[in-house]
Amino acid sequence: MFRKDAAVLLLSLWSLSFLTILAVSIGLGARQRIVMLKRLESRSQVRAAVQAGAKKAIAVLTDDVETSGVFPSLSAKLRRHNNSSDFSEIMVAGLKVQVDYQLDPVAGSGFLFGLADEQAKINLNTSDRTVLSRLLSLVLGLMTDEAQTLADDILDWRDYGMRSAQGFFSDSYYQNLDSPYPMKESPFERLDELLLVKGMNAEKFRKLAAYLTIYGNGRVNINTASRTVLLALGLEAMVTDRILQARRGKDGLEATADDHIFLRSFDVAADVGKLVGLEEDSARQIDALNSRGIIGVESTVYSFRSRTPDAENAEIFGVLDVLTGKVELWVQK
Repeated sequence: MFRKDAAVLLLSLWSLSFLTILAVSIGLGARQRIVMLKRLESRSQVRAAVQAGAKKAIAVLTDDVETSGVFPSLSAKLRRHNNSSDFSEIMVAGLKVQVDYQLDPVAGSGFLFGLADEQAKINLNTSDRTVLSRLLSLVLGLMTDEAQTLADDILDWRDYGMRSAQGFFSDSYYQNLDSPYPMKESPFERLDELLLVKGMNAEKFRKLAAYLTIYGNGRVNINTASRTVLLALGLEAMVTDRILQARRGKDGLEATADDHIFLRSFDVAADVGKLVGLEEDSARQIDALNSRGIIGVESTVYSFRSRTPDAENAEIFGVLDVLTGKVELWVQK
């Protein structure tokens, strides 16, 4: 009898233990599902917030173009490129969103609230070997030979035909990769396509991205171009600094109320001379760029980054062509 009672007791204890473990397991599973749902809901809210920031950027730019047009003006520059009232604290569902960009990382410039001018950059599809190699040296710190080699690899990818100075087909590198792919030999359609080019890697691309574009007509906007871009075009440092001094006004800051706006590209040298002084030889450097169709004074393509500073990796990028109304949006990976 005692043995029978003991067996019943053990069976009861075992059943109770099993049910307890089962209940705890179910409880933990339910808790995990609740946490997961909250995380998904939070991610959804963050995603909606950065999308709202992107829509705000598009709306502000579209409205300003309708008001100011594409022609250069101080009011347009301030509203598009340094506009903290519209872009620094966009509140969406309790989240703070901002739209910002960095004009010149190499020069250590801070972030501005607003949109980046794509035509203030070097056009990856139209620039020649000399300009590209200068930019690579300035941004990546490459020696001249290394910069020229990487510039050649970029041109090989972009342009049709054999261009290698060594006399062999430059696409042999791509054919011998573990996962081979053909060299494109046509214009870049996305900026990150540059990562496919021989000699390029993620770190180099990250540093170069602020200075390169695939949009626009290839003319660099002298009203918004960074010091690094102006140097890459071939201007001497003294001439570049005079342009920036004239453009930024007395406060020496970018996109502020005392900025000077260049209205015509062929007047840039004369304007700089009147405002801050410019030697004749220096003026010729600017005029030479204008005569070659390398500089301009207006822009029609703008990019933006909408992000929530309090949420890691919560950002969305976009580009808007104001002439066509075409918008591209993507999430950086």
